[in-house]
Amino acid sequence: MISLALTFFRPYSVERKVSPSTGKKTSFSLESDAAGSKKTIKKYAIVCFSISFIEWQQNVWLVTYVMSKGIPQVSANHVISLFSVGMLVRKAGSMFAGKSHPDFRLVLLDDIILLGGINAILAGKGTAALGAGSFTAGFALGGVLPVVMASAMASRPSRAPVLSTIALVMLTAGGLCSGIYTGSVATF
Repeated sequence: MISLALTFFRPYSVERKVSPSTGKKTSFSLESDAAGSKKTIKKYAIVCFSISFIEWQQNVWLVTYVMSKGIPQVSANHVISLFSVGMLVRKAGSMFAGKSHPDFRLVLLDDIILLGGINAILAGKGTAALGAGSFTAGFALGGVLPVVMASAMASRPSRAPVLSTIALVMLTAGGLCSGIYTGSVATF
């Protein structure tokens, strides 16, 4: 998913029309093939699906994992709540900032933060360490979808309704498939 998310940061061409009589720019368009090709739309759909799949897996797996480390169920529920709070804080931050910064470096930073959060969860001992790792992982993961959507829509504004619909459908499908996958794995 991370490598696919990073493909949305290819530079796209900017088209400027210049009036022959005045030599001034008359319009500015961000239209390009970066979000218009079938291959890119498939990658976009896979990223949206993966984000939802991972979120739901985290919700199922983390409580069981934390309890296996000897943490009571109530505290384990608090740890997973911190994952969701981290995601909400990041998404709300993007909303209040007025935009999601479609910056390659920001996605790389999110990847580093996500790996740090996962390592804190895996190596953590105690509710505080697991909660901090959970919040950190949620915060980093919460930034991926807004950045990918902002980048895709900025490169092809005329396709925004299609891109929004793809995101909603794939986010729902990812959550549904996550439940099916979890049930199948639990059965076997």
